[in-house]
Amino acid sequence: SPAWARQIYVSPRGDDAADGGEARPVATLERARELVREARRARPAEPVTVWIAGGDYLQGRPLVLGPEDSGTAEAPVVWRAK
Repeated sequence: SPAWARQIYVSPRGDDAADGGEARPVATLERARELVREARRARPAEPVTVWIAGGDYLQGRPLVLGPEDSGTAEAPVVWRAK
């Protein structure tokens, strides 16, 4: 990811009230998706990378990603394991 890309961190030990930064990861994939959408609305030309730490993520329902979650060729949204 480019150094200027928005980075969002997710960890099973995170907190959904956190900002999603490396030092303050969010706890759920749903919250990460919300942060991606907020980032895309604020800066549509900025790439976004979601870093998912290892661990168990217990989901009550499937995580649904739509076209608004994928970005563009110039500013992609990438979900990666960390």
